Amino acid sequence: MRETNEDASAYAGQRATAESIERGGGGLSVSDLLARVVPAAVPAHSATAADGSPDADPPPDVDVLAAVIAAAAGRHLPEGQLAPDADFFDAGGSSVNAVELVAELEEELGIEVDLDEVFADARPSSLARRWARIPGIRAVAPTVTTAGHSTAGTTTALPVPSPRTPPATAARSAEPAHGPHTTARREDLDQILADLALADRLPFIAAPEPLPPRRILLTGATGFLGSHMLLDLLRHSDAHVYCLVRAADEEAAETRLGEALRSYRLPWSTEVRRRITVLPGDIRRPHLGLSEERWNELAHELDGIVGVAAAVDFLRGYQSLRASNVLGTLALAELAAAGRPKPLHHISSIAVFNEVGITSMGEDDPLAHADR
Repeated sequence: MRETNEDASAYAGQRATAESIERGGGGLSVSDLLARVVPAAVPAHSATAADGSPDADPPPDVDVLAAVIAAAAGRHLPEGQLAPDADFFDAGGSSVNAVELVAELEEELGIEVDLDEVFADARPSSLARRWARIPGIRAVAPTVTTAGHSTAGTTTALPVPSPRTPPATAARSAEPAHGPHTTARREDLDQILADLALADRLPFIAAPEPLPPRRILLTGATGFLGSHMLLDLLRHSDAHVYCLVRAADEEAAETRLGEALRSYRLPWSTEVRRRITVLPGDIRRPHLGLSEERWNELAHELDGIVGVAAAVDFLRGYQSLRASNVLGTLALAELAAAGRPKPLHHISSIAVFNEVGITSMGEDDPLAHADR
């Protein structure tokens, strides 16, 4: 009973801290928040079964492990499912959901799960590749019926802890300097360099003509900042605004945009609808998820692009933010350079200043050391 109460208390503490993250951190630094959320270490165990001895169970298949992580993650998402290569946060997961998922995975896999790793790259396939190397994670149950919206009534091979092996905290803490964390940082650096190479391939173009814009593409119009940006563009120009909205089709995209504007108490009138065109798409997909015909049309007709859409949960790592914030921005830059040259106005977060205690800042302040 005592252990149950202690577990419940620890879980309540993790959830409270995650809710603090959702509210903005409560004055704590990112490192302090992560230190509070990462589960406390459990008693060390004998590494007999994790040191490659004959009694040790074979490591789980990476694909099976990814499927298990995806199934568990799906139980904490609005849609009830998650593909192994999809990002948990992009699918609607929050910081609170991540803490709940970590608690479930620790019990299911029999290892200590670092919440920081989930924030760094929340794709089940990526987590499986890293965790499959951890001593103590075992696949001893051939089939276990999984619950959940998308997998009910099916069976999935689950890697579960061996009865001989408690959660693998001691073995993981003894990992060498080239363990999963170092590997993850190296993978991030390799990916950053590859993405910089993609940016270098963008063509040099002539400066756009300084003319009042007639047609503007806006991303992020369903967010708080983007919705106000949309209304400002309509009020202070005569431009027609194309709004890229993540949705299955044009009708769903228009419905989503209208609901967003009304939720912020902004007008969704006939005049507003007359001056906008809603485009179903996704900044995380090649060519913004647009058809080739639509892409070419925009390339030759747009006078400007305003990029507001972004993932702004900065507890997430580069791999988790890459699709929205890096590839999405590259796609906008590619569109700006295609056809007739057009300016790209990229709206960034105030987090780029990366300083603490700044009382004010201006548009022309340098990003580094803005407090000096």
